[in-house]
Amino acid sequence: MLWIKKSLNEKGLALPLVFLIAVVFVPVAIGLVVFLKQETIVTRRGKISVQSEQLVEGAAARGLMGLKKRVKTDLAVNLSKIHYDNNQIAAYTTNPMDFIHDCLFDIGSATDVHFSTAPGVNTATLTFSEDMETGSYSTTIIVSTTQAPTWDITGGGTGAPIANLFFKYQVLAQSTSNDGNKISNMLIDSDSPNAVRSNGEFEIEIRKRNFAQYQYFANEFEDNAWYTGGTAGIGPIHYNDEIQFWGHPANGNSTRFTDEITSTSDTARFWPSGGSAYHIDADFYDNGDEIVGAGDVRPTFDAGFVRGIDRIDMPTDVEGVPQMVDQQRAALGLNTTAVVPECSDGVYVANDGAHTTGGIYIQGDVDNMTMSIEGGGDRAVYTINHNNGTTYTIDVDMQNGYTRFNDGMGGNEDYTGTTNGVVFINSGGIDALSGTVQQDSQVTIAATETISITNNLQYADDPLTNPEAQNVLGVISWENDVLIAETAPSDIMIQAAVMAPQGTFQLENLLESDLRGDFYFLGSKIVNKSGCFSSFNSSTGEYVNGYTGGGSCYDQRFLKGVLPPKFPLTDVYRATIIDFNNAPSWIRQ
Repeated sequence: MLWIKKSLNEKGLALPLVFLIAVVFVPVAIGLVVFLKQETIVTRRGKISVQSEQLVEGAAARGLMGLKKRVKTDLAVNLSKIHYDNNQIAAYTTNPMDFIHDCLFDIGSATDVHFSTAPGVNTATLTFSEDMETGSYSTTIIVSTTQAPTWDITGGGTGAPIANLFFKYQVLAQSTSNDGNKISNMLIDSDSPNAVRSNGEFEIEIRKRNFAQYQYFANEFEDNAWYTGGTAGIGPIHYNDEIQFWGHPANGNSTRFTDEITSTSDTARFWPSGGSAYHIDADFYDNGDEIVGAGDVRPTFDAGFVRGIDRIDMPTDVEGVPQMVDQQRAALGLNTTAVVPECSDGVYVANDGAHTTGGIYIQGDVDNMTMSIEGGGDRAVYTINHNNGTTYTIDVDMQNGYTRFNDGMGGNEDYTGTTNGVVFINSGGIDALSGTVQQDSQVTIAATETISITNNLQYADDPLTNPEAQNVLGVISWENDVLIAETAPSDIMIQAAVMAPQGTFQLENLLESDLRGDFYFLGSKIVNKSGCFSSFNSSTGEYVNGYTGGGSCYDQRFLKGVLPPKFPLTDVYRATIIDFNNAPSWIRQ
């Protein structure tokens, strides 16, 4: 092994070197520590700045979400809870800020923040604030009008009054981080030169709701009627009763409602398959089973399920005139104050000798009524077999604007103009109704007694393939039922707004019916008692009677104002929000 021996002199030289290195290194190390400390301070300050930015952005977003919730959600519910008359809505067009204050908050919550307004000041404010772990924020929303409101008592001739209110909004958000650092942002309004078109603005259209605008409306939910898994609601639904749901979402097959659903009851009834029914103040029933869907009843409510609202009555008077009488007068071509005359049994076309002045009026029972199309699709033809033994034909040329009436005894009467689309059967019903609604025709067939549908009722221009189609049909039995007759085919298509204010709409003698094929429905159903078109075994889920296939779909054109003529109005208003989805623009203060 080789050893190396160091002399004393070598050892003495090493000490100054170590000292030199230490003298040089220590200041560098101290400088490094100072640098790292300063970097930490800078980073911390940057973090605080970022936190403040995040707080204020969150505050602004919170404020905008709060405004949108009130405008898009609370407003619709509040309008359905408060029954306004025309004078009250007209008053809002004088001071729209009163409308903002009255309707844009949760009526059921005493602690919810309301818009504040001041007399004579054309603005409303709403303030949110919250303390958080990283700091606090406050948000103030300022709403004001942009132009004069509009008010149309005639609703463009529909009889449903319309008010349009125009607003703009600002959102002022301010945050304070834990160290006192403040940042504020403001959403620029439409008056700013940097604003994007329509940014910061919204419009509210208030329209008296037509009964056809409900997908389903009923006073009473029959004990044996249930919403089952797989059914869907894509339009507004209301019951003056407790709503019932059966089954469970096996394989995701739940009952889904995409529009608002409301009920006067504080509870809903849930019946899990294989269990018992429960009355619960909740949106679903959960038995606590770990197996998903085993005994649970979980409907999906995209726009909310609101319980405990005020009752909405079946058709009431409009401006003091019963709506059934209003339809009679329209069919006879009379004004709203004229006395309805007594007529002998038969069919009449309202006219002044040369021109049509109303619709089609029928006194007494109709054995059969068929709607058909001739003239290459331009002419709507109504063939009416009256109980008096006479067959009448009304040929309405929608393209050329004339009407021919055949009285069943060989005589034709020609009139300039088309009928107004109202067909009224007084002191009678229709034993057999079927046919096709011509593509340019808007028709309401109303009878005091039962109407039986014996075959397809459909549109020449199908809205399922053409959403802009204008042909539309209403079918009303004022005092009895609208039925799918026992003699109707196994597969049937019904496209209409169907109403029975004192009765129901269902398959005739359902529990005695054999199993059938497909029942397809497009439109809306408004009834006193909910009706059914099939029955099933609650233990097995298998169909026992009636139609086993098909489906029911809402005609969404009704919400856009494509409605049967003189179809009855509710005593509530519906608000439509226009142009409230533009991305906001921000400016630093």
